[in-house]
Amino acid sequence: MTRYLFTALILSLFVGDAAAQQPVRYFELTPPKHKVRASLYRHIEFMDSRPDTLLIGPIEIGQLNNIDARLVFKKPIQPQLQRVIDSLDDTTAQDGTLLFQLRDISFVEPLKTRYLFVKATLYSKTDRGYRKLSTFDVTDILDNYDVATQVNEKVNGQLGDFIGAALTALPSDTAAYTLQDMTRIDSIEEHALLLYTASSFTDGIYLNYASFSQQRPDKQGMIKAKRDGNISSVHILDDSSRKIKLKPKEFYALVYKGKPYIATEYGIYPLERVRDNFFFTGDIHIRGSTSEVVSLALIVGVGTAIGTALGFEETYDLLIDPLNGNFIHLRRIENPQTP
Repeated sequence: MTRYLFTALILSLFVGDAAAQQPVRYFELTPPKHKVRASLYRHIEFMDSRPDTLLIGPIEIGQLNNIDARLVFKKPIQPQLQRVIDSLDDTTAQDGTLLFQLRDISFVEPLKTRYLFVKATLYSKTDRGYRKLSTFDVTDILDNYDVATQVNEKVNGQLGDFIGAALTALPSDTAAYTLQDMTRIDSIEEHALLLYTASSFTDGIYLNYASFSQQRPDKQGMIKAKRDGNISSVHILDDSSRKIKLKPKEFYALVYKGKPYIATEYGIYPLERVRDNFFFTGDIHIRGSTSEVVSLALIVGVGTAIGTALGFEETYDLLIDPLNGNFIHLRRIENPQTP
């Protein structure tokens, strides 16, 4: 056992040393150029709640995009945030304090990614604790080339607008959070939704995530399932009592005989609950990046390349984002098995 532990230690040191030798590119917050009048806040605190506080993700650099590198957040982060506030505020700003909780900034695929997941929450500091103002939760689609520059340009613009919009806002959330509460804010948000706390699920058809998360079906219908449990058809009655077949892209989810299913434009898939998360494997729409479209146009022609730009079908393992119901990409399935 000792020999195996020693070997694992040497291997981990080798891998860590190799990563340390990779070129590094930095993401840094830059001050916006516009001003916000009558800001309520002049100061900002920072909490880093990212799963990985060191690395945003792997990228490729160089003229041929063939050099492995790492993209990291330039530290310290709090002074960067304060420079953003100082740039946005004018002489009318009041003396309030914000807290910026960075919950994630990472690529949702390990290599050659075109998807960047960014999540942050702003709180207003009060005598009773921290009260939530707003949450920024987006997945950016990036081109494969010069990813670091794209992240700096796109995310800086988005976060500048996000912080700027919060400067004149009072918290609508009546709950007051402690710093300890914020370390488990994901769990707190999930447990405010019946979907994550119910011991059973309510049969019916759900047109959107809002109704699904609160377990309030929008419609009842006629659902048929195969022997293996896969859904074969979904019908509802219109206002004239005519039987109408629903396409998967026309609703968000359904519950049939207590079993939840999620719908994409390509099909209906069983939803599995693992502790406080919901997962499924299914086909989703993937948009082609600019570099892929250009490369494909040179090989097969403009028509096919335009089709790629509009998107194509891929199979993924996916996680439901409890905040908005979006599908978080976990892993692309290279060769999915067909039933």
